[in-house]
Amino acid sequence: MNATGEGLVQEGNSAVHSGAAYVFVRSGGIWIERQRLTGNPDIGFFGSNVALDNGHLLIQEVLGLGERQIFRVLQFERIRGEWVPVAQFARGPGLNQFGLDISVSRSTALIGAPGLRFPVGNVLVYDLLPRHHRR
Repeated sequence: MNATGEGLVQEGNSAVHSGAAYVFVRSGGIWIERQRLTGNPDIGFFGSNVALDNGHLLIQEVLGLGERQIFRVLQFERIRGEWVPVAQFARGPGLNQFGLDISVSRSTALIGAPGLRFPVGNVLVYDLLPRHHRR
């Protein structure tokens, strides 16, 4: 939960390789489900890791299985009261498990990527620009 009284719950759904992130809003001391965010229901693990702060929501998604997996982090922004995907971050196969840990503070994101050569890993730092500043 963040200072706006908005929180997230991660949960798998009925498909074997899928998931969801649920956005809840606190109103009068009661938590109300506001939105359900999902990724690709057929070939993805969505919502394993999430981070929320200052109008930025980051969610990890893993596409595919085995050695062909693609790890990425999707950025969402709140637009007219709804969370909408606005960007994605991904790295090549040299940074396997991209997004294994995610943190966001104001407009800075830290995304962990343990890599293929454990224990050597990577932490990548991103400046998150508001949607109207992107080209």
